[in-house]
Amino acid sequence: MFIYLWEIVSFVKSISIYSISLFVIVLNAIFNARKIMMKINKFTKLRCLKIGSLEFTQN
Repeated sequence: MFIYLWEIVSFVKSISIYSISLFVIVLNAIFNARKIMMKINKFTKLRCLKIGSLEFTQN
């Protein structure tokens, strides 16, 4: 009985460790994606500003 219980406990432990690591990986991916999106947004904004200023100076 005790061995059976111990197996369940170790199984739950391994699942919780796995799920926590998965959760951390997902959070990390979301955070990185947001950082990348912010960089892309900054880049496109800068490009739009540059294009806009070029058009403005040409006019």
